[in-house]
Amino acid sequence: MKEKLEREEYRSVQGMQKDFVLVMQNCLQFNAPDSEIVREAQQQTLTRPKLLKEAALKNNLFICDE
Repeated sequence: MKEKLEREEYRSVQGMQKDFVLVMQNCLQFNAPDSEIVREAQQQTLTRPKLLKEAALKNNLFICDE
């Protein structure tokens, strides 16, 4: 996601959010439920709206309130 941001491949927050959800789903699917990485993914999911908004504003992405 960081590389996509740097290459300006995202046009909106929704595209970035879609990738974020995929990363979190993969994390949960391919790691043990009690692993540190799963706990971190769960924490990141809780803070996602704030993280995505900050990244969108920093990278001048379109934000749609849906």
